Amino acid sequence: FAETPDLASFLVIQMDTLAEIAHRLGRESESRQWRSKADDLFQKLMAAYWQKDHFIALRAFDHSVIESDSLLLYIPIVLGKQLPVEVRSALITDLKKDRAFLTPNGLATERLTSPYYETKGYWRGPIWAPSTMIIAEGLEAAGEAEFARELRLRFCRLAAGSGFPENYDAVSGRPQDDPSYTWTSSVFLIFAHQLL
Repeated sequence: FAETPDLASFLVIQMDTLAEIAHRLGRESESRQWRSKADDLFQKLMAAYWQKDHFIALRAFDHSVIESDSLLLYIPIVLGKQLPVEVRSALITDLKKDRAFLTPNGLATERLTSPYYETKGYWRGPIWAPSTMIIAEGLEAAGEAEFARELRLRFCRLAAGSGFPENYDAVSGRPQDDPSYTWTSSVFLIFAHQLL
């Protein structure tokens, strides 16, 4: 089992949202408590998972580092400008590298040069709608609107040409696994609306 930084990132966003809701309801004490919890979790996230210039995964039982080339470790970009500038910069620079994760079709879920990359490796290679949407939203929140727009365009072109399967071959763009998937069509519609 692995511990990865994505869950803590989502929980920080959830706690910040609860703090904002409490503030709007005039519950300032609760708002401060949620904000404090969010800040505390964010500090723990950075201390546990950020190492020099990248996020890491840890083995659940002994907390040893797992060497990984997974797009999952880039999900914390969803925190946007909450991340320190150097963290944002490192993540964005790596995501923009051609033939690392970035293909003409979008972002592969495993670095193309990884020994674990597989064309039909489920979450170890193919392009998926949910991860594309999360990364695009995070990039926009981090101030990278043009790159986020480019990812949305690539995904929409991919879906328009290959339909709405569960996932796509990252390099060829061929549809894979289930031929008709709601989240793929939903992300396509959301992206199309955002691009208009």
